[in-house]
Amino acid sequence: MKNLLNKVSLSPRRRVLFWAFLAATIIVMIVIFCFSSQTATKSDELSSSVRETGKEIIGNVIEKVENKTAESFIRFISESIRKIAHIVLYAALGFCAFGAATFYDPIKKVWQKALLVLLVGGLYGASDEIHQLFVAGRTSEVLDVFIDLVGVAIGILIMLAGYKIVLSFIAKKHQKAKKLKV
Repeated sequence: MKNLLNKVSLSPRRRVLFWAFLAATIIVMIVIFCFSSQTATKSDELSSSVRETGKEIIGNVIEKVENKTAESFIRFISESIRKIAHIVLYAALGFCAFGAATFYDPIKKVWQKALLVLLVGGLYGASDEIHQLFVAGRTSEVLDVFIDLVGVAIGILIMLAGYKIVLSFIAKKHQKAKKLKV
């Protein structure tokens, strides 16, 4: 990797941003791995604390609904929260990985960077699901890999939008500076 980076002429600012986003990517991967390493019992405890908070928030509504329907509704909310957590974590992964790819020069085209990040994110999501097969009480779901890919895509889009906004802000700043000099 060192030789690869030496062959690339990154400006000092780009080099710092590349390494910062790469470090953030690795941190997000570690966080995902830690959540996936939780046994089913620990994961359920975390989910139940979120579920209990949800019960308190929507308690008045649930009291008016028949008990059986309320429990199935709460299970639905709990599963939805788990899927949203997948999306949020993998959106962070996509954001950080696309940031690293953005500040790494050899890949010139945006679609190539996005495709690379989607591929890496999808492979990491698949490896995460395989990893869960070896954790007590956990299961692996193909659907989760697709949900992870959606999260990565969202992260890429957020980074792309943010990058475009920053570039347009810089361009406007340079235009104003040119007008002042003339």
